Amino acid sequence: MKKQLILIIIIIIMTPFFLIQRKSTENINLIVFSGESNSGGRALNSDLTSFEKSAKPNLKILNNQTLLFEDLQIGVNNLIDHAGMPAYITTTEHSWESGLVKKIEDSTITNKWLVKTGQGASTIAQWNDGGTYWTKFQQRVDAAVSILNITTDKKFVLFYTQGINDALAGTDITTWKTATKAHFAKIRAKYGNVPIFIPLIRMNTVPNVANYDNAIIEICSEISDCYYVETSGFPQQDNYHWNYIGQKNITELLVNKAKEKGFFD
Repeated sequence: MKKQLILIIIIIIMTPFFLIQRKSTENINLIVFSGESNSGGRALNSDLTSFEKSAKPNLKILNNQTLLFEDLQIGVNNLIDHAGMPAYITTTEHSWESGLVKKIEDSTITNKWLVKTGQGASTIAQWNDGGTYWTKFQQRVDAAVSILNITTDKKFVLFYTQGINDALAGTDITTWKTATKAHFAKIRAKYGNVPIFIPLIRMNTVPNVANYDNAIIEICSEISDCYYVETSGFPQQDNYHWNYIGQKNITELLVNKAKEKGFFD
């Protein structure tokens, strides 16, 4: 009887702890890529194996024309309606989706759904409320959330990259940081406190890159559920884009960080 009483007391004491732990960990199955061109492409499909280019039923992607989910097939449906880059890239380039498939196939995470909303050559000012890019972002994400019937506060995980085009345009870093935080607040106002994961730029071919990387680090320290990953030395396709290996390395870090923080199973 005494042992049973002790056990009951322990359960009562520990229950709030378990509830807190459960509340802070939420498995999210929808992933949104967004930002500028590195979130859409520039890694060459010619570097992929035939297996990597085959249809992947374990990763469903929203077709940006039909707004319906279908099996991801790189070179077919992974880069539809992405502005700022030549039309031919719709069949010749990819970004983080190949690495995401790999993380599913090696059982790091379970099957996921993907929405790509990035726009090439975009600056943060072009993601303004009422602008074309923000409108398309909402159309795509709203379609995915509706199809999957997601009712949780954290409706998706955001993999986001932005800053290179603003650096090239000479955007004031304080202006960029303020606008980026406002953009994240706008996303969260509509979709809940979605976790945000950002690769640092770390490209010495980008002007004032240290200012932008420092701003990203500051943003992630100033808002909740925002995390950056290190990309120093990752190989590039050209002056402003990562290549096949670089993009895959970034995906590895983004997924691992999301899993570490409890947002992926």
